[in-house]
Amino acid sequence: YYSSEQQLTADNAAAVQRCIAADGPRVVARIVEISATGRAPKNDPALFALAMCAGLGDEATRKAALTALPKVARIGTHLFHFLAYVELFRGWGRSMRRAVADWYNAMPAERLAYQAIKYQQRDGWSHRDALRLAHPKTVDAQRNAIYHWIAQGWSSVGMEPHPDAVLRQLWAFERAKVATSEAEI
Repeated sequence: YYSSEQQLTADNAAAVQRCIAADGPRVVARIVEISATGRAPKNDPALFALAMCAGLGDEATRKAALTALPKVARIGTHLFHFLAYVELFRGWGRSMRRAVADWYNAMPAERLAYQAIKYQQRDGWSHRDALRLAHPKTVDAQRNAIYHWIAQGWSSVGMEPHPDAVLRQLWAFERAKVATSEAEI
């Protein structure tokens, strides 16, 4: 017996949808449990199921799914996969904007800078796109500088390293892009 990948995916999605209808918050809890403990070989199915919960569940399920986003989407690639999946089921409402803004605001600044450098874009999404839709607000100057770099870049990068250790990562990345020799790198 052979079944196509497309048929298996449709069957699995229908099964997840039935589970969401029966007890959505429990589904979200199970998604978080499996993803956080690393019990699945890939995180994509967990992100897809979480997107289904965020788009197809009742109010409690949608809220639980969006609250669980940082626990399941732990890196930039995961966030971009989730954003691509969730658009299949819903649009960008207030709760979606808040969940994505919270993803950015809750991450430690050093880790956020690393994510912004390493995972610049995937699945047609970039950090710039996500920031412009989510509008995260913060009073932290370091985080605001990271957001500015993501959205607009830096017009010029001096020869001296940035005095802030976290922002120095971004400075080094920008300097490496314009380097002309191995010695400069």
